Order: sequence, then C-alpha cells, then structure tokens
Amino acid sequence: MAYEYETLGDNVLPSNYKIRLGLSFAKFEYDGEESIAVKIKNKADVIALNAKELDIKEAFVEQGGEVINATIKAKPDMEQVELKLSHAIAGNAIVRIKFKGYNNDKLYGFYRSSYKNSGRTEYMLTTQFEAADARAAFPCFDEPAFKSTFDLTLELDKDLEAISNTEVKSTRISGSRKEVVFETTPRMSDYLLYIGVGRFEYAEGRLGSLKIRVISTPGKRNMCALPLELARKFISFYQQYFGVPYPLRKLDLIAVPDFAVGAMENWGAVTFREILLLADDNTSIANKQRIAEVVAHELAHQWFGDLVTMKWWNDLWLNESFATFMSYKALDAMFPSWNMGMQYFLEVIGTAFNADALGSTHPISVPVKNPKEIDSIFDEISYEKGGSVLHMLEDYVGKETFRKGLSSYIKAHSYSNATKYDLWGAIEKAAANSSKGKKVSKLASYWVDNAGYPIVKCRVSGRSVSANQERFMMLGSQKGGVWPIPLHMIDDSGRQSMSLMQSKSLKLNHKSDGWIKLNYGQSCLYRVSYDHETLAKLGGAVASGRLNGKDSWGLENDLFMMARSGKVGLGRYTDFISSYCMSNTNDYPINFSIFGHLNWLQFMTYGTQLQAGIDKLILSYNRSIIEAIGWERRKSEANITTMLRSLAISGLGTTGHKETIEKVTMLFEDYLSSGKKIEPNIRGSVYKIAAWNGNASTHKKLEELYKNEQNAEEQRRIIIALGMFRDKSLISKTLAFSFSKYVKLQDAHIPAAMIADNPFGKMLIWGWTKENWQMLLNKFISGTHILKKYVENMDGMADKKSLDDFNRFFAADNNKRDDIHRPIRKTAERIKTNIKFMEVNLK
Repeated sequence: MAYEYETLGDNVLPSNYKIRLGLSFAKFEYDGEESIAVKIKNKADVIALNAKELDIKEAFVEQGGEVINATIKAKPDMEQVELKLSHAIAGNAIVRIKFKGYNNDKLYGFYRSSYKNSGRTEYMLTTQFEAADARAAFPCFDEPAFKSTFDLTLELDKDLEAISNTEVKSTRISGSRKEVVFETTPRMSDYLLYIGVGRFEYAEGRLGSLKIRVISTPGKRNMCALPLELARKFISFYQQYFGVPYPLRKLDLIAVPDFAVGAMENWGAVTFREILLLADDNTSIANKQRIAEVVAHELAHQWFGDLVTMKWWNDLWLNESFATFMSYKALDAMFPSWNMGMQYFLEVIGTAFNADALGSTHPISVPVKNPKEIDSIFDEISYEKGGSVLHMLEDYVGKETFRKGLSSYIKAHSYSNATKYDLWGAIEKAAANSSKGKKVSKLASYWVDNAGYPIVKCRVSGRSVSANQERFMMLGSQKGGVWPIPLHMIDDSGRQSMSLMQSKSLKLNHKSDGWIKLNYGQSCLYRVSYDHETLAKLGGAVASGRLNGKDSWGLENDLFMMARSGKVGLGRYTDFISSYCMSNTNDYPINFSIFGHLNWLQFMTYGTQLQAGIDKLILSYNRSIIEAIGWERRKSEANITTMLRSLAISGLGTTGHKETIEKVTMLFEDYLSSGKKIEPNIRGSVYKIAAWNGNASTHKKLEELYKNEQNAEEQRRIIIALGMFRDKSLISKTLAFSFSKYVKLQDAHIPAAMIADNPFGKMLIWGWTKENWQMLLNKFISGTHILKKYVENMDGMADKKSLDDFNRFFAADNNKRDDIHRPIRKTAERIKTNIKFMEVNLK
C-alpha cells in the first residue's frame, strides 16, 4: 500500500559525516561507527535519521563536552530511526551511532557483486545509493538538500583495494587487515557517496593535474583504453563549455559486474555496467557509441547533479535532462563524424514524443511524496522530454546565450542546491538584451510544469497558412491548454520565419507557390498535421531529397503516430512510405524511424489480413538498404550506415528472405564448427535470425555459448537471441534460463522483454508474469528500476479480454507497489491504444 512519506524536515542540518566501516568478505556484513556533525536550529529532543535494513546498536549525542543519552526507536515502514534524547537541545552537536550493515545481493545500497576470475567466483563490494538507498548503508539524512562533507575510513583485508570519491589519504597495515582513510569530500548529497572494495585492475591517464583511472575487475584491463580517452575528451569539453573547472583532483570510472541501472554519477567515482564502459576490437560500433554517450552523460552530471543538485526529487530533471542534453552536445563536438546531433532527434526527441502522448504521462517537474515514487519518475519524461525542452529553449534564445545562462547557474549554486526557477532566472538574465529574454520563464515553465505536448493542424490556402493547436493524445483528445510554441516555418525556396504562437490559432503568410513546413529543424516538441495537398507536396520533397533527413523524419514520425493512435488509417502511412521513402533509404534519421515503425506494425499485425502487406513493405525497404550498402563494412563507413546494415539484415531474416536466411545460417554454422568469428556489427542480427529460424538444437547451442561467455556485450547478443524462438516450448525454456545461475540478476529481464516483442511469445509472457509475480516482487526491490520493465512488457497486448485481465491483476493490493503505479497506468493505456488501432484497421 502507498503511504505518506515524512521528510526529515529542516530543523536538524548535517554538515559532516565521519564514517568507519569494518568489512567482512567472509560474512558479507560490516560493523559501522559514525559521527555526524549537526546544527539543531530550534530546541528539540528528537533527532530523526533515515535507516533501512540496519541494526542500530548504540546512539548518543555530544554537545559541549556533555554526553546526552538517546533511546533508539526504529520506524522501518518509514525507513527512519528516531533518537529520543534525555532532554531537548539546540545548536551544534555530534550524533554518534554504532550499527551493523549487510552487503546484499539485490543490487542496492552497499551490495556485493560477483564475477569469474580464472574460473573462480570472486566478489567486489560496491554501492548504489540513488535515489534513497544511502540509508541502507549507514544512518543518514538521506535527502538531496542535506549536503555535507564525508570522511570515510574502511577496515578491510590487506590484499583488497578500496575506492571512494576522493583520493586515499593514508593506509595502515596491521596483521592480515588494513585501514584505508580517504580525503574529505566536497560538500555533497549523500546519494553521491561511493564505496568500492575488491581486487581491481586499471588504466590510468591525466588531463593536466587531474588523475583519471578506468577500473575493472581482474582480466579486463585491455578493455579500458576507450573509456579513458573518452573521459579526457569530455572533461576537457565540459570545462570549456561551462567555464567551471572539474572540482576534484581525481576521477575514477568503475566497471561493476552486477549493476541494476546503466551507470551512476557518484562524484569522482562513477560506476557503470561493464557493457557500458569496457570495449575492445570485438565491440560493435553501436555499443562503442553507446559507451561514449553514457560516459558523456555521467560526466556531465559531475556539474549538473553533483556540483549543483536539485533540492528535492520533483526537480530530478535538472539532473537528468541536462546530462542527456549535454552528452549529445559533447559527443557532437568531439566526434563530428558520428553525427550525434542528428541522432539526438531520433533517440531523445523521438522517445519524448512517444512517452508524452499518453494521458497517464506526467509533467517534467512532478510532485514526489515518498522514496518509492521517486523510482517511477526515472523515465522518458525526466530524461528525454526534459532534454527536448532544453533543446527547444536553446534554439529559442540562441546557443551562446543559453551557454552563458548555464555557466552563471552553475557558478551561483556550486556545492549547493537549486530549483527550476534558479535556472530560468539565469537564462533570462543572459538573454536580457534580447526581446526573447522576458519570455524565457513563461515558455520554459509551461513546458516543464504541464504534461503533454500539442499538435498543430496546418491548413494552407494559397499563400495563407492557418495553424491551430490542441493537445496530442494517443487516446481521446483534450481541447484545453495553450502551449507557447516557437513556430519555425520554411518554404520550398528556403525562406524561413519564426513566430511565437501564444494562442489556440495563428494566421501566417508565406511567399511560395510550393510547399511549406512547420517545425523546421524539428527543434520543438510538437507534431504537425497537414492537409492532403500540402502533405503530398512535402512527400515529393522527401523523395527528391530537397527536404533533409531531420525534417523528413518529422513528417514520417508525425504521420505514423497519427496512424498508431487511430486518427488516420494505416494505409495513409504505408502509402506515404511506398510513394516517397523508397528511393533514399540511406537518409538518416528517417530510415531508422521507418525501420522501427515497420517492425512494430509487423508485430501488431502478425496473423491478421494486414500482415502480408506489411511483410511485403518490410522486404522491399530492407532489400533496397542492403542493395545500397552491401553486407560488408567499408573502412571509412559512417557509424550510422554500419548500424543500419544490422537492422536491415534483421528485418530481412525475420520476414522470410531466403538469401539472407541462407547466408546467416552459413555464418552461424561456420562459427559453431570452426570458431570463425562473425563481424561484430552484424553478429547480434545473425544470432537473432538463427534463433527465429532455429529449433531445439539451436537453442541448446546458444545456451552453451552464453554459459561459456564472459564478455558482457556478447552475452547480451546471445540472451537477446534466446528470446527470438517461435516454438513455445523453447520460449518457456528461455524464461526458465533467465533465472538460472548463469544469468545475472541485472540481465534477467532481457529475455522476457524480447519474448514480449516476439509475436509468438506476447501472450505466453503475460501468463508467465502472473505466475511468477511474487518472485519478481521479491527479487527486484524498489530502487533497482527493473520491476517496471516486466509491467511494460505487456504493452503489446491488443484485445479487451487481456486488458481486463491486466487491470484485474494489478487491482489486487498484493500485486501493487509504489514504484510501478505509473508504469501500470501507462501500459494499460497503450493496450487500449492497440485495441483502437486494430479496430480502425481491421474493419
């Protein structure tokens, strides 16, 4: 059941923690002692702290030489402990606590992670505290506004190493044990504290006086070179862009074998899943690019999130949106040939469009009552929609004005906390000399504080353009709300104009007899619906190449979502693709977008009278791609082309293209029989097609490959393929394998997700999920962000009976949890949308 969460208030303010932990690898537990320097503003006889799954042994308070005894009252439902003092005090004091903690294996707090070293299972200890799990490691004031300094001391076996946010100050060996003392941290929120213990290898480099290390478990040092070079590049870029130096003397990037999330921005000790940090010659281009994006994201957090932190989780987007936005900016600057600025539109803005079209969406800045609710807003709205709005705001005020505003914001709030109003004020001040300056707060606040986005209905009559806005929703409609929309228009002669739409309707004029397009450059978060004649003219511009890939993507994406939501028939979308998009299949990002949309249509229409037409379009589109770029990667080939080849091969192989299946079968069998390596960039596609067209023997071979593989990316390729079988008995075997000893808990959800996207598995997965729900609840606690993935797997169901069963199941109190209430609502809405899509198109 949900509960009202009490914050700790602001009467007791911590300023410094002195923490000593005595660690036991044999028992995976530790004895802890801490002294917390606090200031008590108004007299109080109760001090409340956060604590979770800790045994509090002793507590008292010291003030001015006096020892004040305390009675300990645990409040586990609130994840708090109260210290009832013998009498009320105010002013400066020291809170002293002794406690015992435990290194769990569930990927939160101060936990243990296992790995293989020369065939032996070994362990490291690591932490994951965001959002509210520092309390699972030591008693603390576990809210982001309580910034403090930390003095950490660890007692451990002498053959182990220790890592934290700062450099080691001293090491003292005594017998078989040693004491490691770390330098005092800067003032920071406690969720950013890091503790790592184990056996490590590392690659080391420098950027000026800054020491940078990439750290791995034994045997993986050869995979550390790429992230080391990335860290140098991105820190250098951010220092120049923000005009604020990196604040610490060292930076560690740490690969963790078991990790619930992708990465975590602990200040000066950033943690990553191995697949998102380590790379070698067998790493695919797509994964190297993903590594670069994640490293850039986490290093942007060293300023946005660490140096300046939101006051409370309702402004989580101040951390995550900026890290998303800045990571692509850094990537585009450092690796211009990767075309990451263009990829931003598909991966960030496109994701925001999809997520925010639901009635169950939420504003970017959203009220958060308790720690479990925090987990539900680590989503596409806080990351991608927030990043999209920042992109729009930058486009509106200008890049240099925006940069100056960010720099001022960081300098004004360093080592402190901030709110969205502080940010608007800084950008508004930077834009003060512009006519747009006074409109910044109004523009930004509306987009951040309101859910959803608009669709602009564009009707052209002669040289007059009528624009009318309303909220775009997958289901139903909503007439209320007027978004301030920067309307950027271009016509076929290249003439551009910019207007700020601040009402429901706006009349515009243009000087062309040809086409006009709104949202030129796709910099703003709104869709456009055109009249038939204008859409046909724009389609011609797509086909001729006169409209760039970015704006072509905008047209295609808007039209698909109108078909997806049943606002127009499917034929209108497929006719547009057939008529205008078959001659320029190498034009990014529209090509990737079409591939994704055709893949969804194939899944949704499988076994219906619509399937044959969709399959025909998929075969035609992907054949044209392979004919243009071939099977072999060229030496100077763009990353986008390399990734497109893999998609096209997958599309052909899972739609029955004989030549592709024969070639894939040969590659797969050669690999199994002789060990001949498959080119890394198409290897995942080969495995998937082998499974799709495979049998029990294929399944067994893939399982054996997985069991004997230690490389994280190769493991992921294989486990994805295991979800691609069409035989239901083999699908069931994959689900059982996902919770075997061979699959890490962090990866157990991947087969279920693949099976949910498999037309032969989408109904089976719902029954399996219901049968195993209590097990899933126990394994994936709030804070790991994994349980919601099992809920969202159901968003492919498309019939009323399944929807009713879904709603009935999650109406039961013992199936609910606070961190999944939003995903449940979103998934139910997507199922309703699927039902509507089928009803509209199967008449």
